[in-house]
Amino acid sequence: MKRFFLIAICFLVVLSVVFAGNFTYIGAKKCKMCHKGTSKGEVFEKWEKTPHAKSFEAIKGKGEEKNAECLKCHTDKAGPFIFEHEASAIEGCSSCHEVHGSPNRRLLKFQSVGELCFSCHAAAPSWHRGLKSADANCASCHSAVHGSNLDPLFLK
Repeated sequence: MKRFFLIAICFLVVLSVVFAGNFTYIGAKKCKMCHKGTSKGEVFEKWEKTPHAKSFEAIKGKGEEKNAECLKCHTDKAGPFIFEHEASAIEGCSSCHEVHGSPNRRLLKFQSVGELCFSCHAAAPSWHRGLKSADANCASCHSAVHGSNLDPLFLK
C-alpha cells in the first residue's frame, strides 16, 4: 500500500512538471473581464488604485515579469491559485527575491520575513496586537505566501 502511494505521488509530481508549461503575464485586461463591476465587489477597480497595478510597467521588458526561469524548477510557486498573492502573481519572483543572489536565506530581499512583508504592507491589522516589522514572522501563520487554493489570508 505504501508503495502505491509513493508511486502515485511521484506520478503527480512528474505530471505537474510536464504540464507546467510556459508562464507569461496575461495582462490586467484578462483579469478585468471577470473581476469588474459592483456585482464582483469592484475588485478590479480597487486593485487599479493600488501600487501593484502600476508595478508591472516598471519591470516590463526586463525579463522579470513572472520569472519563467525560476518556475521551471519551482512549479509549485507558479499557480494559478484561487487566492493569489498579488506581489507574486503580478510582479513575479523579484518582488520578494533577489533572483541573482542575496546573502539572505531563500534569496529574500530582507533578512527578516517581517521586514519583507512590511515593505509592502504598511501595517499589520489591529487584531495582530502591535506586531512590528522587527519582531514579526508573518510566514509562521501566513505560510502559503505565493498563493493558496484554500485560504484568502494564506494561512496554514
